[in-house]
Amino acid sequence: MTKSPWGHRLACMTAGMTLLLLIIGGLVTSNEAGDSVPDWPLAFGRLLPLGYLVGNVVYEYTHRVVAASVGVLTLVLNLWLWRREQRPWIRHVGWAALIAVVTQGLLGGVRVLLLEYRVPVAIIHATLAQLFFSLTIVLVEITSARWEALSPQGEGSAKEPSRARALASLSVAALFVQLILGAAYRHKAIGIIPHAVGAGVVSLLLVLAVRSVLRVTRTPSAATLEPTRTLLRRPARWVLGTLLVQVPLGIAAYLARRASIGDPQPMEPMISLTVSHLACGAVLLAATLTLALRLHRVFGAGMEKRELSTAVPRPMTSS
Repeated sequence: MTKSPWGHRLACMTAGMTLLLLIIGGLVTSNEAGDSVPDWPLAFGRLLPLGYLVGNVVYEYTHRVVAASVGVLTLVLNLWLWRREQRPWIRHVGWAALIAVVTQGLLGGVRVLLLEYRVPVAIIHATLAQLFFSLTIVLVEITSARWEALSPQGEGSAKEPSRARALASLSVAALFVQLILGAAYRHKAIGIIPHAVGAGVVSLLLVLAVRSVLRVTRTPSAATLEPTRTLLRRPARWVLGTLLVQVPLGIAAYLARRASIGDPQPMEPMISLTVSHLACGAVLLAATLTLALRLHRVFGAGMEKRELSTAVPRPMTSS
C-alpha cells in the first residue's frame, strides 16, 4: 500500500515555518523589541492592532502571528498522524512537538507579562524554540520516503559505524548546548568566552563526525550501497558546508556587536549578522540531527526492532 505523502508535507511546512519563526524571534531580540507590545495574548487589547503597527511593534506582532501559524500547523500535523500514522513512536514525537509548541506560547506570554523575569524566561524561550525545531526536523525525517529507503544494517562489530553514530549524537547534544549559550550571550546573561569555547568544541566534534561518516561510506558494506551511501553523505556535506559559513558569521557578528557598544540602539550590520548567525546555527542543528538519525537508522538495530514490534494497524482513510 502506498503511503500518503501528506504527513511528510505537513512536517516540512511546520519545520519551514519554525525556521522562519526563529529568524523573526532573532530580529525581535536583536532589535530589543521584546517589550514593544505590553499585553498578551492580545496586542494593545486587540487581535489586529493596525494603528500600532510601527517600529519595533512590527517585529513583535509578526513574531506572534507566525508563532500562532506554527501552532496551528503542529495541531493539523498531529491530527493527521493520529488518523493515518501506524507507528506509535512517530505519533509520540508529534505529541511531544505539540506540547512543546503550547508551552512555548505560554512562555512567550510569561516573558511579556512578568518583566522582572524577562532574561531567564527569554533564555528558556529561546532554548525551547530550538528543541521544538529539532522535533519538527525529526518528524520531517521519519515521515519521509528517504527514511524507508535507508537500509538498516544493524550494530555489527565494526568500530567505525559505531564511532560515526556516537560522534553524530554527541555533536547534536553539544550543538544544542552551544545554542543555549548563544541565547544566553544574546540576552546578556553571560560573556562571550563560554560561547567561544563551545564553538571550538562543537566544530571539532562536527569535523570528526563528518570524517567518520565519509570513512564508513567508503568501506565495503551495506552503507556503500545506493541510496544509503548518498543519504548518509548528503547531510554530512551539509554539516561541513554550514559549519564553514557559521564560524566566520559568528566572528563577524561578535566584532559588529563590539563595534556598536556605544550606539544608542541596535544598528546594522550587527542586527543582520547576529540573525544570520542564529539562522545558520539552526540549519546546522537540522543537518547534524538528520545525519545522526540516519546513522541510527542504518547502524542502530534498536530503532528498527522498535518499529517492527510497535507498528499497530490503523484504519486508513483517503486524503
